[in-house]
Amino acid sequence: MKEILNDIRNIKELVYKAEYILIGAGSGLSTSAGIEYFGKRFEDNINNTIKQILKNKKANDKI
Repeated sequence: MKEILNDIRNIKELVYKAEYILIGAGSGLSTSAGIEYFGKRFEDNINNTIKQILKNKKANDKI
């Protein structure tokens, strides 16, 4: 238990001294927040993204 408390203190100090903190999160975090990956809104937005990816891929394939 003493080691864990020491680790927590060390982390607290590192966070306090940090200029920036990068937090990575996957789709599970947004899903738990209520964001859905289906339906009209998702399909409308993802279609534009897919079109752009395919356009970029075609451009890169020509190189």
